Amino acid sequence: MKNNFTPFPNLESSRVMLRKLMPSDRLDIFRMRSNPKMCEHADMVVDECIEESDKYIAKINAGIEANKWCTWAIELKDTQRIIGQISLWNLNVELNKGELGYGLNPKYWGQGLMKETIDLVVYYAFNVMKLSSLEIYTEKSNERSLKLASKCGFTYVREVEEDGSFKNELFHYSVFEIKNHHA
Repeated sequence: MKNNFTPFPNLESSRVMLRKLMPSDRLDIFRMRSNPKMCEHADMVVDECIEESDKYIAKINAGIEANKWCTWAIELKDTQRIIGQISLWNLNVELNKGELGYGLNPKYWGQGLMKETIDLVVYYAFNVMKLSSLEIYTEKSNERSLKLASKCGFTYVREVEEDGSFKNELFHYSVFEIKNHHA
């Protein structure tokens, strides 16, 4: 597994640019992280002020610098606005696998942008990082994400229950996996 994100791996498709979050993205990140719809099926709480979004950007970039995860800002090329994020995280060197986490501003749901983004990151994970598999944990009630995981070639493997870290509740996840058949 190549677990070094320096230099940062920018990825690109016809409609999106995946790049590192920058402090100047603070307003777009605040718009997303302050939207209750973004937290509906995730163990996260809304940002109450833009300074919380600033801290979030700093935390994400510190994790990248430490090679703990790779989180990309999803920039819509037409507008150069940040419309979401996708992460490769929970990297397990022994098992040579990782987990995908993602979120998209609800304004852009249903346009195929997240599938396009996931396809880019899966390609990077398998062909550059040489991971053998990736997982997606999605809340069982998140029908959009369940369909998206299947549409991206992930296969349902199991159910998991976990206590929330940010919300005081029990989460019921469906776990999906995709294997690298070239590893």
